[in-house]
Amino acid sequence: MNTHELLAALEHAGALVLRSSLIGGALIALLAGLRLLAPGLLTPRWWAVLWLLALVRLALPLVPNAPWSAVHAARVAPLPAPIAALVAGEAPARASAPSSRPSATPSGVGQAPLEAPRAAPQALAPASVPPGGGSASRADGVFARAALIVWLAGVLAVLGALAWGQRRAAALVARGRQLTDDRAVDIAESVRRELRVRQPTLIVESADAPGPVVSGFIRPIVVLPRELLARLDDEELRAVLLHELAHVRRWDILAAWLAALVLALHWFNPLAWLAAGWMRRDRELACDALALEHTPPARRPAYGRTLLKLVDLISRPARLSPSPGLAAITERGGDLKARISMAATFRTTSARHTALG
Repeated sequence: MNTHELLAALEHAGALVLRSSLIGGALIALLAGLRLLAPGLLTPRWWAVLWLLALVRLALPLVPNAPWSAVHAARVAPLPAPIAALVAGEAPARASAPSSRPSATPSGVGQAPLEAPRAAPQALAPASVPPGGGSASRADGVFARAALIVWLAGVLAVLGALAWGQRRAAALVARGRQLTDDRAVDIAESVRRELRVRQPTLIVESADAPGPVVSGFIRPIVVLPRELLARLDDEELRAVLLHELAHVRRWDILAAWLAALVLALHWFNPLAWLAAGWMRRDRELACDALALEHTPPARRPAYGRTLLKLVDLISRPARLSPSPGLAAITERGGDLKARISMAATFRTTSARHTALG
């Protein structure tokens, strides 16, 4: 593949990304409106699933072109010429020369069709390109190339930030040592059986951890700060492990990686970042809900007090971005007030509600 073919392929890929970003953004805006106007319509775990599906939709540029689809609706309003050129994946077509074919309409009754005189080749040259058409086409091409360069630079910047964050996360996990405290080990094993976590999960302690975190999704590792182990009683430690192992059971780290890769492609779309933020928020609420389902009703208010205690004990809030490889119970971006309120008022209405939401 030569340079020209590579550039053409990149332009086509950029056009597909832009088109899917426009269509997927409309879906995210619809979900955001429903989330704000009717937050109780679905439970947090289902909201988190919908945000993930909306982000995955951004990575799927090819969809059926049905009359009721978002693709069809997006074609109703015309786009500016430079944007339309990017979405179409090609430069604007030049105006074609007027046809010199003679008219086949008879000039009168009984008369043969008149044959138009053959024009000299040089006479058609001025009419082949409309005034200003060549300069407009060149300007659109320059705009498309510049937009492609900016998009690729943004993709590389986001991927670089993700690699840097993952390197920090791996270093944090590598500095931990396997948990040996019998009390904590017994509680962790009990919680793992209760949540039916099937992935082999390692519990480690670390003096460098900013808070309780979980890392990885193939062989997950839960990292507990060493100082917290001595300052949390059994019920508080159980609450922390319920939340962190809920991340493992829900495969939240895998979902976070999928969302991060989509954001790398659609970094220019603020609605994509909005969806990722809402997904993290609802993910934490969903883990709290799963933990509360496995907490006796009389002890559920204590779960909220444990969250407050963690915030008070942890002097360095868990600033884990931009690494999607870690999830923390005190991660920034979560709505602590909503989480504590849910802990105080949580009710498991029925087995069906629990299964669906």
